[in-house]
Amino acid sequence: MTTKLYTTNLDMSSDAGFRAWGVEFSAAMATIGMVQTADSGQINWTTVIRPAGSSNAGYEIWRFDDTNHTAAPIVIRIDYGCDNAVTRPRMMLTIGTGSNGSGTITGVLKTTTQVSRGNSNVVSSITNYPTYMCCVDGFLGVCWKGGGSDTGRAYAFFSIGRTVDDTGAPTTAGIVLNLTFANGAGNSPGYAETWMFATGYNANSGTSSTPITNNLPCYAFIPYSLTATIIAGSPGARQIFRHYHPTPLIRPYMWLASSTITDAIVDGTTFSLTPVGTTPRTFMCLGTWATANERMCMMWE
Repeated sequence: MTTKLYTTNLDMSSDAGFRAWGVEFSAAMATIGMVQTADSGQINWTTVIRPAGSSNAGYEIWRFDDTNHTAAPIVIRIDYGCDNAVTRPRMMLTIGTGSNGSGTITGVLKTTTQVSRGNSNVVSSITNYPTYMCCVDGFLGVCWKGGGSDTGRAYAFFSIGRTVDDTGAPTTAGIVLNLTFANGAGNSPGYAETWMFATGYNANSGTSSTPITNNLPCYAFIPYSLTATIIAGSPGARQIFRHYHPTPLIRPYMWLASSTITDAIVDGTTFSLTPVGTTPRTFMCLGTWATANERMCMMWE
């Protein structure tokens, strides 16, 4: 399992342009360690035609190949298409525990959700935009075409991470789906995230009979909605803030971290952090490509 960084343009003006960004994304998924299933009917990037607006051209089914795959499989379907105009790309995500062999996700944990930015134009069809992808044991992170959206952010950002124990080892208790680019208004101290559990207590009912599938927050804990941590004009040491989510116990989230928007972390740079346990991990700063209000960082190993 590994990382992948590629920098290419995003051209939606033709069938060839649509195929180009799709085939490179698909190849990168395989490179970082995701496994494509043998489901029939998956998209053929050689012959696929750019679809009409608000429609999909085809799909791929991918699964985690991590330590907990047998006990708690994570299988995702990605649908590729066009948003409300043919010049706007679209990716949609469905998450479950399996597939039926012909493209239908089974054991659905998250129904189909658009993970690319909606109602947003590509800034330029000839400018090259960076894509950051990481897959490690228990985590998949994607920041697609950073700066490619006319909002100045990535055209898509999503991550899927397993819950972890006190040492930082991934567990089978549940997963968190992060769609931060679409949320976080005003001076929010963190990012609104969608999270769900295959097993565990339902935070609303307090019982263990119903899996947690609620859209509840997972936040970076930045006290007082700070936008800077510099004190008395001295930059000092850069402060990184951990993320937390409820299970319903409040637990640290291993895979993402944040800094305030004015603290000096350069986009595309790495640093060391120990988010859980005692083992330092490497993170990549994605800056404001993932959110407008703080600087997003994700696991990068």
